[in-house]
Amino acid sequence: MCNDHKQLLLCDKACDTVHVLCVCCVVAVEKVTVLARLLTVDSIQNNQQIKTSLAHAVCYLIGSLQDINLYVVERATLYLETIKASSIKV
Repeated sequence: MCNDHKQLLLCDKACDTVHVLCVCCVVAVEKVTVLARLLTVDSIQNNQQIKTSLAHAVCYLIGSLQDINLYVVERATLYLETIKASSIKV
């Protein structure tokens, strides 16, 4: 979880435990997914820095499938299915 960003605390009254939902992780999953959906070969064809940055972001998106927060895992799983195969091949 990210300690440097704002966190939303959700209280579970049934067992009096506090679940920390890292807002920045959910937002990051959404942002990377949107970028991947809009990605075209022509837009990044000649820019190695953008390709590297996007590859790094997608690696973190895949890594979020093993997050300790189930909400982040569920969000990443659902969003990964919406990315076109052609965007991943870029």
